Amino acid sequence: MLDNDRGHVVVKSLTAKPDENCAAQVATAPGPAPVRTEESGVPLKSRVIKRSIVIGGHRTSVSLEDAFWDGLKDIARTREAHISDIVYAIDGERQYCNLSSAVRLFVFSHFHK
Repeated sequence: MLDNDRGHVVVKSLTAKPDENCAAQVATAPGPAPVRTEESGVPLKSRVIKRSIVIGGHRTSVSLEDAFWDGLKDIARTREAHISDIVYAIDGERQYCNLSSAVRLFVFSHFHK
């Protein structure tokens, strides 16, 4: 949604429901306006970090934004588990998504219960 006073894109809520391919609906506004959170007005980071991880005995890579890596680490710490164990469980449960999307959905749903 466009904030006309400042010309910035403001994230007010996330209500997108993934389709069977885990593609989320994304709202965009014209121009290169930075995305800011409604609460803080601080620009959101969108740097994607690709990491290699061994799950189920094979090596794969997962590409996630900083916030999702941090959330996944918090979940692992709380459950006293390794990140690879959690990602392995996510991998076993997913049906249509790529692994990175499945991890994002898992982290999002964990923190928005």
